[in-house]
Amino acid sequence: MTLPEWDESLPYALWRAHQVVQRVVTAELESAGVTINQIGILVHLDSEGPRSASELARRFRITPQSASTALQVMAARGWVEAFPHPTHGRVVLHRPTEDGVEAARDAQQRLARVNARLDELLGEDLRAQLVERLEVVDRTLGGPRDDER
Repeated sequence: MTLPEWDESLPYALWRAHQVVQRVVTAELESAGVTINQIGILVHLDSEGPRSASELARRFRITPQSASTALQVMAARGWVEAFPHPTHGRVVLHRPTEDGVEAARDAQQRLARVNARLDELLGEDLRAQLVERLEVVDRTLGGPRDDER
């Protein structure tokens, strides 16, 4: 088996692309005062309903501390509210407020601009194929997420 040169390997190319896209996304979201973790959580809470911090951490493959920090920051901004789980006394659920839904929609519009730039670079069909294949990599190497079990 011949090993590819490091700078010609898929892991290296993915890492480099990740670094660039993350910088572009961060810059786009920075002016809205939201992070990628926060937007992901807000959108998920808006579309899927209330969740605990631990459920969100598993869903987004982030640490429980990162999920809790994001929720604390968003609660301080009035974007999410916490309430007790109806049957599990020690579990706290979170849901977006109207301001949180508005912030999520604004951030989604900003991310749509990044997506449009990628469509221009790659073409819409190739971008969609890449997303599909990367989801396979995520599920195969990362295992099923909480929402896929």
